[in-house]
Amino acid sequence: MIFISALNEIQNKVQGFNVGGVDYITKPFQYEEVIARVETHLALRRFQKRLRKANKRYEKELKLAGSLQANLIPKQAPAMPGFQLSFVLRSARETSGDFYDFFPLNSGHFGILVADVVDKGAAAALLMAYGRTLLRTLAEEFPEYPEEFLKT
Repeated sequence: MIFISALNEIQNKVQGFNVGGVDYITKPFQYEEVIARVETHLALRRFQKRLRKANKRYEKELKLAGSLQANLIPKQAPAMPGFQLSFVLRSARETSGDFYDFFPLNSGHFGILVADVVDKGAAAALLMAYGRTLLRTLAEEFPEYPEEFLKT
């Protein structure tokens, strides 16, 4: 709402803004100024709508990324005689760099990996996925000597 009023005291203007006005033009006014202010507010409204739409798309993509990332995390630990493992991962945001994994080594041994990529969000999640994939691949290549893949 744009107010056009002959009242030009500051308290009148503040009252106009307090009841929802986005602009306040005092009389006498210039036609060109009113048109310029209306066009500015229309442009702001268009940008606001675009921003809301982009935010909704971003939220949807983050949820999808979080779901995909959750699928990389093991749901249960492998059976390890003599051990009982429990674990929970609660990310601070939809996606993060936090993860854990189990991978088989030779002779019935398992590697247990707990890691945290610095920061939160999509970038950390991508690094997490890359790091997890790299470590799993190296564990498969060096099942006899897990210390070797940790050196690479």
